[in-house]
Amino acid sequence: MNIFSHGAVATTSHKNVLTDGQLTCDYLEIPDIWKKIQRYFTEGEINTEDCLVLECDNSLPSALVLLYLLENGYSFLLLPKESNAPPGSNASSFIPKFCRYRIKAETSLSTESTTDLRDIEHLFSLSENEDWIGYQINPKFPQLYLRTSGSTGTPKIVVHSHTKLMKNAKNCVERLTINSEDRIAIPVPIFHMYGLGAAFLPSILAGAAIDLQKNSNPIKYIQREQEFNPNIAFTTPSFCDTLLKVRRVAREYKFTVVAGDRLKVKTFHQYESLCGCLLPLYGSTEMGAIAVSIGMVC
Repeated sequence: MNIFSHGAVATTSHKNVLTDGQLTCDYLEIPDIWKKIQRYFTEGEINTEDCLVLECDNSLPSALVLLYLLENGYSFLLLPKESNAPPGSNASSFIPKFCRYRIKAETSLSTESTTDLRDIEHLFSLSENEDWIGYQINPKFPQLYLRTSGSTGTPKIVVHSHTKLMKNAKNCVERLTINSEDRIAIPVPIFHMYGLGAAFLPSILAGAAIDLQKNSNPIKYIQREQEFNPNIAFTTPSFCDTLLKVRRVAREYKFTVVAGDRLKVKTFHQYESLCGCLLPLYGSTEMGAIAVSIGMVC
């Protein structure tokens, strides 16, 4: 996929970071981390003909493993970790028989300096799917599988090629004018298309600093805002509603992107008066993220 051959990420002097509020790494550290994953996969004979499941959340280990799988052409189904699965279910029940291996990204990590993200045990655990039916993928055409929300019926699996996923992300970079000087807060889950295709991957391609937030709420968000100092945020209309209830002073952003639900007119005007430009973005799982031009909205 050549994620790091684009824009600011390709420069050896690039020093922006990825963080989840507990662990942090800069872009220059990522290739060494990937080498460790590659060695582990090679020793375990896990190759690009095998379809995988990645259970993840908005943690740094999740992000690093997800990027590795994309960069190296693995086909995989992206799922929330069990703690983030829909009520009354669990991630294990979602694992299809065509997926051979299950990867669970690590999230309960120490923030001590001894935590080395180059150690595989600090990144993920891997197990084989006992119900695997022997299905294999054509490695020339790697695919990303996502589950729909099921809001209009039974959840289904949607397939996106890596090639089109990358084109979609590039489009978001250009249309949203994201660059390496930006600092981007992402409290929306990266296991959904909006958080992945509109927020995370475009931010990576632009070489921006990224703050991944899991289980965020307005109080936590404002605390992280003070520490990370973002100038772009990707969130939801409902999150904007609750954030407005606790925000006491104006805080200007380059822009804030919202998607996933209808935005109330009142919320739109109140948010823009406190935080600046608000961009409604449509990003269904089936179609991928569809970006709008800032010039058309602001």
